[in-house]
Amino acid sequence: MLRYFISAYPKFGRGKKVNVETVISSPYFWWWYALTENIHYTDKMFLNEPGEVNEKMRAVFADFGDVSYECCRYTAFKKWWNEQVSDNETRCQYLFAEPKVYWQVCTVGDPQLASRLLGQKDQLLVSIPVYMQRTDIEKALDKILKANLKGEKGRARRDPTQSEARYHLSRTVQIKALQDIFNVYAESKTIKESGGTPNNLQIARRVGLTYKEKEKSDEVSKNSAEVNRAISNKVSRHLQLARAMIKHAGIGTFP
Repeated sequence: MLRYFISAYPKFGRGKKVNVETVISSPYFWWWYALTENIHYTDKMFLNEPGEVNEKMRAVFADFGDVSYECCRYTAFKKWWNEQVSDNETRCQYLFAEPKVYWQVCTVGDPQLASRLLGQKDQLLVSIPVYMQRTDIEKALDKILKANLKGEKGRARRDPTQSEARYHLSRTVQIKALQDIFNVYAESKTIKESGGTPNNLQIARRVGLTYKEKEKSDEVSKNSAEVNRAISNKVSRHLQLARAMIKHAGIGTFP
């Protein structure tokens, strides 16, 4: 049975090589990545320690499992995402997929089933006189469907706050924003690990983060010093957001 993900899921491509561009276009990848950067989680410090946060982490660990890795992060994510956690569910389905729906469009011949369907808010029970002409039935059905189906599309249908999955995004996110935030975080981490001192403007140049001036007729364009200050502030905000997301991932929320 196909499972539905309310947010964009990763598409790895065929073969052993992972299609990185499609993977990083999924918020689920960044959720996993944030969790891998939570040292308290990856070092399993929470397992035997008291406290509400550690209790939440133990619950997350029971569901998300061990996310540590040594190889390519994208390959590691693919392995984790597709890991079989039960006879009929993979890790991704267990965590992020909407609940299984067994209902289908069908003829109802069981009075008990009909009675049960009448109490379902997400079901529509229709009576069709079989002696009517097909064209008249189709017209009547069309009116009924238009009147009763919500027909949500696009943003409304993809609202993660409406999800009934075990874990879902706490709000709608912009993928480009997530990419920028964690690229800044990763670059800062790389500089620190190499013994350097992260400089906001240096980080921005390395990851291609720029300042886009808002077009307002009554404002004077910023000079180079002001632009650099704006870029530096943007990097600081990104680092702050990344650390917050990493912390939240440890207790089962994102972003």
